[in-house]
Amino acid sequence: MVLGMITKRALIFASAFLLLAATPAQAQDKRPSDLVLSNAVRAQVLRVLDGNTIEVAAQGETFRVRYIGTHAPQINECFGTQAQRANAALVAGKTVFLEVDEQLTDVDGVALRYVYLPNGQMVNAALIGQGAARVMTQLPNTRYDAALRALEDQARQAKRGGWARCNWQAEPPPTDATGCFVLHIADVDQRTKRPSALGLLRAESCVRLLDEQGRSARFIYHPAGSVVTLGPGYLRWKDGFVLLSRREDGTLVAHDGEYRRTRVTVTFGGFTFTLPGRTVLVQGVLPLEPEPGLPDHLRLPMSRTWVAQQRGDGQVQLLVDWFEFVEGDLEIGLPR
Repeated sequence: MVLGMITKRALIFASAFLLLAATPAQAQDKRPSDLVLSNAVRAQVLRVLDGNTIEVAAQGETFRVRYIGTHAPQINECFGTQAQRANAALVAGKTVFLEVDEQLTDVDGVALRYVYLPNGQMVNAALIGQGAARVMTQLPNTRYDAALRALEDQARQAKRGGWARCNWQAEPPPTDATGCFVLHIADVDQRTKRPSALGLLRAESCVRLLDEQGRSARFIYHPAGSVVTLGPGYLRWKDGFVLLSRREDGTLVAHDGEYRRTRVTVTFGGFTFTLPGRTVLVQGVLPLEPEPGLPDHLRLPMSRTWVAQQRGDGQVQLLVDWFEFVEGDLEIGLPR
């Protein structure tokens, strides 16, 4: 297929280089489209087939394109006609730009793409933000999954489109061959509010977290309120993840975001996206300590954030979410 002429490696390298090389302040002034459109395939929309599929002409070929991460109802389903109209209002007869992720096509041979308008608006995001479509994670194509889920949260809470008309429910995260839920690290490393993915998990759910390099690790998810024996893993609090590990003497220590990946917020097309920024190495390693005046409470020494309340016999009741490390090679701070 002609779309394969633009290699994923070149496009990803160009995008990542420009974004990671920029300071957070500089990246604030850039749109994701600024980083990809120069490498994307220019196409002409011939037909709008439904709320997440179009037919285009590009470089002498005609083919179908399905929007990555976007699940719109079929025409005969609730809000299906409205979703098609919303899609047509954005792209019918227009020039668009097509960005690849990890896979060129789905199992049916339909091209998988992020679709942009010339003004930089991502159509996938716009439809989700309008409530004309929901998020559908399509592993391994997760480059903007966290941002799309954030937009879905906004649409759901505002009861836009199908969320009001059709009693939609957010789709659960995908699972791997062992039955573990699969999430991108960006899906849970949010600094503003509890992401919808965590609301779909249950106590002691098996979770496989992926990073930007494709590495993964298996964790057990313990939501706030669980009674557990703390050990190596990650505490999730208002400023992201904090690594826990044990010293040889059994002391539980907190690593203040060692290899913490900063987040860069960019806005385009009326929507705000949180994207991976530079990696920052932080050296602080201190033991959890009792809260003065509340000796049964444990806090993070670097932030004075309460994380657990001691219950005796080595058990604590979590005041924040905890991902208990089981096994894997995800290199976001776990000691070797």
